[in-house]
Amino acid sequence: MKKVVSYILMLVLFVSILSSPQSAFAKKVNWGNMKVERWQVGKIDVIKPTDIYMVKNNKLVYYKKAKAKSVYRVYGTNNSYKSYHIGSGHFIKTNSKTIKYTKVPDSIIKEVKADYSYAARGFYWGDSKSDVKKIEMAKLITQDKEFLIYKTKRYGYDAKLVYYFSGNELRMVYYKLDLNEDYQTWNEMGYLIDDIAYEVKKAESLPEGDFSTNDIDTLRYMWNLNSRIILLIVDDQKSTTNATVAYYPK
Repeated sequence: MKKVVSYILMLVLFVSILSSPQSAFAKKVNWGNMKVERWQVGKIDVIKPTDIYMVKNNKLVYYKKAKAKSVYRVYGTNNSYKSYHIGSGHFIKTNSKTIKYTKVPDSIIKEVKADYSYAARGFYWGDSKSDVKKIEMAKLITQDKEFLIYKTKRYGYDAKLVYYFSGNELRMVYYKLDLNEDYQTWNEMGYLIDDIAYEVKKAESLPEGDFSTNDIDTLRYMWNLNSRIILLIVDDQKSTTNATVAYYPK
């Protein structure tokens, strides 16, 4: 894990040269009596006591009972568990007869998000660590003052998913892909970066990126977008081939 963190710090230094920090500021938008959060997609009104679940060993298990007349924000629907995600890894089943789900109107969502710049995975630059921990559903494996590191799958590989914070504000989102081989030749690295670039473009609906190389040990693709820059790097450092995809603010 120390190797992962040291590599991340090196990447942070690199991208900090290309980007300038942004600060998000909270804009209060009400929907009835509820303040709407920018990741929120709906709400649940509990009509009668209702079971709340958490995930254990890839299954929903009972967590606690929601009281009648309580209200929960909904941050998404998990189709695998057929449930609403109410934050912090807790769920209420979509087929429950004791709740009423209401979607946040599109006009409200647009108003809430107008003052924020999009980062990745539904998060925005300036989000706090507690914001990310409340919404992110990948498996958290380690954390410290500046990082949250999760285990996930992305672009066809197992990956470390890293959120980097400065002053408790989100500054970078980063995937370190777990390659099938520790070392690849220069030609193999060329094929590798093209394959990953294709997956990134498909997942993010991107145009063609700008390609660059130092002709020694590093290949890069960059996408310069409205609120963020996406950087794909394949390099060969100390006889180990690395593949990373980083998202950072403009």
